[in-house]
Amino acid sequence: MLHVLHYITGLPKSKGGVESFLLNIYDRVDKEKYRFSLLTRNYVPNSELYNEFCRKGIKIYSLDSNRICGLKDYIAFKNKVKKFFDKHVGEFDFIHSHYIDDPFILRYAKRNGIKKAALHAHAMEREVNSKLKRIIKSLYSYENMRFADFLFACSDNAGRFYYGKKYYILIRNTLNTEKYKFQEKVREKIRTELNIEKSTCALCYTGRFSKIKNIPFLLEVLYELVKKNEDYKLFLIGTGTDSEINALNEIVNQYKLKNHVIFTGVRDDVECVLQGMDIYIQSSISEGFPFSVLEAECSGLPCLLSEGIPDSVVLTDLPHKIPLESGSVAWADYLNELINSDFYRDLNRGKYAIQIEQHGFDAKSEAKRLCEFYGKVI
Repeated sequence: MLHVLHYITGLPKSKGGVESFLLNIYDRVDKEKYRFSLLTRNYVPNSELYNEFCRKGIKIYSLDSNRICGLKDYIAFKNKVKKFFDKHVGEFDFIHSHYIDDPFILRYAKRNGIKKAALHAHAMEREVNSKLKRIIKSLYSYENMRFADFLFACSDNAGRFYYGKKYYILIRNTLNTEKYKFQEKVREKIRTELNIEKSTCALCYTGRFSKIKNIPFLLEVLYELVKKNEDYKLFLIGTGTDSEINALNEIVNQYKLKNHVIFTGVRDDVECVLQGMDIYIQSSISEGFPFSVLEAECSGLPCLLSEGIPDSVVLTDLPHKIPLESGSVAWADYLNELINSDFYRDLNRGKYAIQIEQHGFDAKSEAKRLCEFYGKVI
């Protein structure tokens, strides 16, 4: 049995693109041939996501390290990484790191007998504020590339951002297309559960609430919409840190949008919730390959997106892109035009799941491809 150790920087409460990728792949691997384990800096014990990994048989290891900030943290993290790989010599065959900017992971993995190592770029921008931190993270990623046998990327944008002109292998983000295929019965059930009136236009965003996702802008757009028509609701599906959620609530109160914004928290039925929505909206500053947009397209949702969303995820005629610089008023006007268009009225949402599958984003085929790669190079 080939044992693959996946590394992610943290296991949060909510499922992001990387976590979805891992779970979708593992659901479809031959468990008699392949085994996955997960190494992370830290995790939230007994969270829904933690329990989901455990239920599927993926063992989770934690380095118990919340941050690498300053020399003291750097040395402590180095010692923890070294101690982990010293303890697990000979246990893993392949290490697949989904975070490029943490030091020492691949170095000590290779020194302690792991045969092959891969880095996987899932984004195209580092979420750090200072120039110094960006430089430090760039140095960490350079070190990891020295020890990596293979470079993976979720998109060409992400590959070029992190690897420059180096050769990389495109590994697509995937999903179970059948689960996301639009069904009218599912839509009716979700709208009843979420108290969405027939006349209400339900907008939604799924994912983390971090700064790069630019959710305050969505609230500005909603504010412009409800000034003209009260029959809009925005569903924010996911979660963030306490400070991120508090900041969003302040904006909601400032714009008097309490009756129009619903924080659903983490949902384990996103594929169903999307079917109850009317428009998917995402105003990210930048993205590598946003899994959330792929999910929305698969469920047949028209998407209003920023230009920070790469063209590589525009797989159907559903996404409509508009610059952030156009401002919230222009976004609101565009959205109003969209829902009153012939395209929107004549939309057949059920046809899009097969289109996503035909583009090669179904999890079954990509899981087979990735696992065959693991087996071939070991």
